[in-house]
Amino acid sequence: MTERGFPVDTWVERTVELPNGLRHSMVVDAASDDPLTRLYLTGDGVWLNAYLVRVMSAVVHPGDHVVDLGAFAGDFSLAAAAHGCEVLAVEANPNLAAMLTYSAELNHFSALRVVNAAVGDFAGTVEFLSNGPWGQVRAHSQSGDARVTRVAQVTVDDLLAALSWRSVAFMKVDIEGSEMRALAGASDLLATPEAPALLIESNISPLMENGTEPRVLLEAIEDFGYTLHRVMPAEIVPCDSADFQAETVADYLALKNRSPADYGLVARTPLSVDETAARVLDEARSEHEAHRRSIGWQLQFARPELLEHPDVRKALSELREDPDERIRAAVFAPVLPVATATAARPEPDSRWLTERVLRESAEARAAVAYRMAGVPDGASRPGADVQPWPGPLALAVARRLSGAAGRHPRLARLARRLARRRSTG
Repeated sequence: MTERGFPVDTWVERTVELPNGLRHSMVVDAASDDPLTRLYLTGDGVWLNAYLVRVMSAVVHPGDHVVDLGAFAGDFSLAAAAHGCEVLAVEANPNLAAMLTYSAELNHFSALRVVNAAVGDFAGTVEFLSNGPWGQVRAHSQSGDARVTRVAQVTVDDLLAALSWRSVAFMKVDIEGSEMRALAGASDLLATPEAPALLIESNISPLMENGTEPRVLLEAIEDFGYTLHRVMPAEIVPCDSADFQAETVADYLALKNRSPADYGLVARTPLSVDETAARVLDEARSEHEAHRRSIGWQLQFARPELLEHPDVRKALSELREDPDERIRAAVFAPVLPVATATAARPEPDSRWLTERVLRESAEARAAVAYRMAGVPDGASRPGADVQPWPGPLALAVARRLSGAAGRHPRLARLARRLARRRSTG
């Protein structure tokens, strides 16, 4: 017997507690072995990315539009919806997208749209490696890997046009190396004076695999007129694209025509060379091989004054003696030609593809709604026998469908039928 009638036996519901007394439910897969999911499974109330979600909460207000690129299990999307925002969550992993769709229904979040697609600089299809929180569009074909599938890719600008969203208050971007392509596909949105606040993850490893590095990604954001700020667990630090990223994974808040103070956020002074050098040494001594390899490769882009710092010299010396041959090789890796944001390449069918992806997302939500109402799918087709309704749950589904039936006829049909049942029950 599955919990809550979920279609997968290993799916479970957890409660996430947010500031100001807010809370929401989240569906996660107990069979997942990634450390982020395991934290949610340790018990109710766990809240990942707490300091990052606090930044989002400071920026948005009820009714704002929020875009979540790389939604994972919905830690940002569900929190934004709980704050009363209208949310577009885009996730290429079909299993994660399905779980987030169920989470939206459990919470009555009819203003949370879940789109199962990758985001990039053109509409079409791409190869996607499903890897929990680290799923990514593959820069090179890996057809022999069973985790790789072809998925639809859409652009942010096309999605917003299809939804008639004329403004966005906040956009989170965490898509494991595809950030440059996603920015190119959102150029219409980002070029406006009212462009959204961006919270973007810069992960050296997938950026490196895609032939680029943090400096190029941050320069692309600055080219849109943004100013940059590092977001750390205890502080916000002003920075720019010329500043060296000493951590393998870093989060940046990008603001246009605004400062952190406008949102009640306090920023400290920029990092000193000594502070940056200490972070380099910490990363070079990380227990994670991927972190040591990333910082060894990234140091080729450091300024001379940083490379000459004693802590950085010590880091380089230790990396060159690392027991892992791949890390030793990374320290001496030549500078790779970096990728730049290519111009958007809309294919002739880009609008059709975007509408198809949105239709499929609405179809998935319709299937969830029918299941939660206890109605077999066949009951929605003409001539099918209508099964008995489990009254209270059906009425709850009717209420939550009130604002979600616009894009798919099955949702509208179910809402009408449940409403009739409500009036006659």
